[in-house]
Parts: sequence; structure tokens; C-alpha cells
Amino acid sequence: MDHTAGYSAVIATLTALRHRQVTGEGQQIDLSQVEAGAVLCGPAILEKTVSDHSYRSPHNPPGNHAAWPKVAPHNAYLCDGDPIDTESWLMITCENHDQWAALCATAGRDDWPVDPRFATMPARLRNQDILDELITKWTLGQSAVVLMERLQAAGVPAGVVQNLPSIVYNDPQIKSRGFITTNHHELLGEHLTDGTPAKLSRTPAQRRTPGPRLGADNESILGDLLGYDEQARMQLLVDGALG
Repeated sequence: MDHTAGYSAVIATLTALRHRQVTGEGQQIDLSQVEAGAVLCGPAILEKTVSDHSYRSPHNPPGNHAAWPKVAPHNAYLCDGDPIDTESWLMITCENHDQWAALCATAGRDDWPVDPRFATMPARLRNQDILDELITKWTLGQSAVVLMERLQAAGVPAGVVQNLPSIVYNDPQIKSRGFITTNHHELLGEHLTDGTPAKLSRTPAQRRTPGPRLGADNESILGDLLGYDEQARMQLLVDGALG
């Protein structure tokens, strides 16, 4: 809803500006973030109504099970450590037969592939709660990181459920891409911030400036960009139009 509300606010602002150009009258914009997001729910509600796809229904949330496409196993499994600690959990997914076979081999469970409850994807979906219990018995007490590396090496999609400090300081992918950068802010001082996800070979994208203070760019926008003289800018400030 964060992005949708921003888009809606821009559209409302442009509409109000157009109205002012035509009529000379201004408008007050009152925009709800929740409502801006709610207008996008129509297709999901219609799909549930027409097709009865329960994975779309807010009354039947899939939890960590795969909603679409439906595959099993697909869940976060407790390993070692405190259940409250995010990194005590390991996400494991098997999207096809080869991945399922690799998981069974890694777990040392030759009985799982031949068990009628788990022999096929439809069967695993019907019995995924039972399957989740069995996988948890295997992962419980083991290092989530070690299991992740073993499963990934075997071709099974697996990843430790990370908390924010771990992503910022420990994630090798984030480190290798140099995504976390250090900036200086006049109020916050030196602080870490996210960089840019795009890496351009000829024009590297970098975050060179921190987030501005409220109203920090008023002068450049109103004066340089919009052409308001100093008297007009001061009048906007006196009228309370500027933050």
C-alpha cells in the first residue's frame, strides 16, 4: 500500500492542478492509504467468487505453504535455537520430483519417496501437514546454516529466515553487491543505508546524499525549478504552505 498510496497521491495532485488551471480554484486532497490499497483487491475477490480458489481467500490464509503454484513441502522449519529467534528457522521448498528426491537423500529418509502419502506432488499436498511434522523432526536441533548449505549443494531450494541485522551485516549476497552503504546525515550522523539495486557498467548508480530534512529542497524547487521570487517564497512560508 505504500507505493499505491504514493501513486494515488500523485494522480490526485495532478487532477487538482488541472482543476486549478481550468477554474482558478484550489482543492484539499484527503487520501487514505488503506483505501488506496483496497481498490486493488477487486480481481482477487472476483477470482475467489468465480473460481473458488481458496488460496486467494483471506479466510483461508496459506501460511508458509505455497499459494500459487501449489508445491509441497514448502514451509519454514525449526532448527536449533530459540523459536523466537528468526534465524532458528529454515525455509525449504521442493518444486519438482528431483528436488524432493534430493531432500529425502539429504535427510537420509529412503522411506519418504516410497510412502504413498508423499510419492507424488498431489499426494504431498494432501498430506503436507504430516510431511511438515516429519521434516521438522529431522531439522530440529541442527544448525539452520549448515542444513541450508547442504540442501543448496544438493539442489534443494533452502534459505535461513534472516532478521534485519543478519541481512545487513552477514548476508554474503548483500555484501558482494555492496548494497549497504554508509552516509552522513546532518541529524543522524554516520549511518548505514540501503544502496541501489541496479548495477550499471558505464554509469554506476550510487546513493550519494542522505534523505533530506522536511523542506530542505524548498528553495531550489520553488526558486530554481518553479521560478518563485524571494518575496513569493516568503509569503508561502508566512501563509503556512511550506514545512
